[in-house]
Amino acid sequence: PMEFFERDAEFHRAVSAAAQNPLMSDLLDAVLNQLEPARRETAAKASRSKIQTSFGQHALLTRAIEANNPRLARSAMAEHFDSTREIFSLADAA
Repeated sequence: PMEFFERDAEFHRAVSAAAQNPLMSDLLDAVLNQLEPARRETAAKASRSKIQTSFGQHALLTRAIEANNPRLARSAMAEHFDSTREIFSLADAA
């Protein structure tokens, strides 16, 4: 689970860097720092299935970006946001 925590942040920082938008990178860093305790707790409680789902969503988003397919990237990111919200909700309920 802690590997997931670290790899997740690395992935989001890579996407942010690829956007070449310093404001986006600054906002991401602020969000990651602010949510670090909750992200650590969530990562520790996340099931293997939820972690694999998240990595699969990261892979789909990566392919969409590499293919320069904004429609697929938006769809993949929306799915990832929904899934992440669900994971955080489950962690809050526990």
